[in-house]
Amino acid sequence: MKALFTILLCSMSLGISAQDILPKWQSDITENFNKLRLELLEDSSSVAELQSVIRRWLIFEPDTADCLDLFFNVHIACNIHGNSLERFQKKASILRPNSKLPDLMRERDIEILAENSDLVDLICNSIIEFGEPFSMKLLTFERLNFYELKAGEIIAEIGAGRGMFAQYISMIDSDITLYINELSKNFVKYIEAKKSRKSFGLPNNKVNPIQGKKKSCKLTEKVDKIIIENSLHHFSKMEEMLTSIKKSMKPNGKLLLYEGLKSESGCKLKLTEKELKNILESNGFILLREEHLEEGILLEYEIVSKEK
Repeated sequence: MKALFTILLCSMSLGISAQDILPKWQSDITENFNKLRLELLEDSSSVAELQSVIRRWLIFEPDTADCLDLFFNVHIACNIHGNSLERFQKKASILRPNSKLPDLMRERDIEILAENSDLVDLICNSIIEFGEPFSMKLLTFERLNFYELKAGEIIAEIGAGRGMFAQYISMIDSDITLYINELSKNFVKYIEAKKSRKSFGLPNNKVNPIQGKKKSCKLTEKVDKIIIENSLHHFSKMEEMLTSIKKSMKPNGKLLLYEGLKSESGCKLKLTEKELKNILESNGFILLREEHLEEGILLEYEIVSKEK
């Protein structure tokens, strides 16, 4: 049977309490994100400037999806990876020759995005609306529902990018210990900065950013669950990394994956379902559960017992 939920909620606008219609862990995520949203809107001195930037950018790029895509990519390129705005504009002029927006971006625009990076992350991760009053969006929980994360567990996300799915995990329960593994130094630095601002839902001593290696996840203790969110296809040292992952799992630990599958228009590194399963099974994992989503597949594995 397909996983129970694609629960959509817009509690702020409907006036319905999340507890009335959601399981507790899902209502906790929604309420914790809304609490963070309200704190950011109240505390950030440049929220009004961010609103102004978005209004002006939408004039130059009225297609909201395209404008949001540029908003996301210029933030990643300039504020996380340290590229100059000029370099971004040159690349954007090639990739988006019909858009006027890149050439009309200002250095101050990029600074404003950096000053509001936590709000920007909530926008880019479809948690709040793109523009004032930055209302909560409809949240979906298919993947988290499949992962069945519980209080008291030690959880690691491998290949976490800038830590946005990890932020979701951190909003579930304050008794989760979370390791956030990422290969990129810039992303790890960004995650550390988010932690210092207390932007995760966990106490800081339970949030552990780790810079991994191509052959090792570098976890410092064995964990109950390892999550890989659409990153496995980027592993350049697949066998070595999967061996490291096995060594980092408790005896009854679970490996949980979400992967978008290969398509003609998608990332060239993506795998077919058969290739994905063959890689994991040939490296000592046994499939326990799977669920197909419209855009990918969810898989749960455990380590093959030596007795088998």
